[in-house]
Amino acid sequence: ELGLFGLPLPRAYGGMELPQAPHFLGLAFLSRACCSTSTQLAFFSAIGDMLSRFADDETKKRLIPQIASGEISGAMCLTEPGSGSDVGALKTTATAQSDGTYLLNGTKCFITNGGGGIGLVLARIKGDPEGTKGISMFLTEQKHPSKEGPNFRIAKNEDKMGMHGSFTTEVVYEDTVATLIGKPCEGFNYMLHLMNGARIGVAFQSLGILEASIKYALKYADERVQFGKPISQLPLMRRNLDDLIVELNAIRAFVVDAASYFDIFQRLELKMLVSGQLNEEEEKMFNEANMWTRKKTPLVKYYACEAA
Repeated sequence: ELGLFGLPLPRAYGGMELPQAPHFLGLAFLSRACCSTSTQLAFFSAIGDMLSRFADDETKKRLIPQIASGEISGAMCLTEPGSGSDVGALKTTATAQSDGTYLLNGTKCFITNGGGGIGLVLARIKGDPEGTKGISMFLTEQKHPSKEGPNFRIAKNEDKMGMHGSFTTEVVYEDTVATLIGKPCEGFNYMLHLMNGARIGVAFQSLGILEASIKYALKYADERVQFGKPISQLPLMRRNLDDLIVELNAIRAFVVDAASYFDIFQRLELKMLVSGQLNEEEEKMFNEANMWTRKKTPLVKYYACEAA
């Protein structure tokens, strides 16, 4: 009802076109109660943002409004049974068809939100180079007019220790009809764009978990009485609680700082994609924001997750 699905998506396609930082804060707020719910929200906006940057106009007009209204979401389909961090070893193939589409064949595993309706799939067009340089990105839709049944198959849902409300799936492609996103052999670079945002998003989710956990601990410490007083007033416990609060505030400042650089980087990158150029001042801002985004992104994810 609040339109959170489309918070950072373009107004032209039903979104609010806000920076990413308010969206990240929304993930933190939801994570105070349920990290699975915040993950579901993230996979609407993240896939919508990727389409708004790299898809053709017809695809944008057709799919992004459905994402912004919460009708469909999607997944980044990257990991395979024999290809995890070693992305260049992927085996999923793409075969060009006479109508400009491609047929995908292969299997992806541990795919968060794989049954959301659409998927951005990394695959190699037959004949393209091995390694990451030969990877392209494709859009797959589970409902496709050329097929009677599902265009791709969700083979199973992983049984995880936690986050049961967020489905982690195996996705099977058997002559799945797909369209190329952007240029051939640029899929790895496109994927990095989504993954960088996702890493910052996970840091904000950790912030929400921290906020809820510490609030719970403080409430308990005020209620639990020992030696005639709440344990929150005992010196050693008081120091421990104060340390937790200081670290929480430091992490909140750190993740918001990283998000602010990511916002500058994203907006200037989008301008470059649309207009093809930046002025001298913008280029300087872009390079600085890009540098700090790359430096801070792994740090905020690591630090916030470990603290949580």
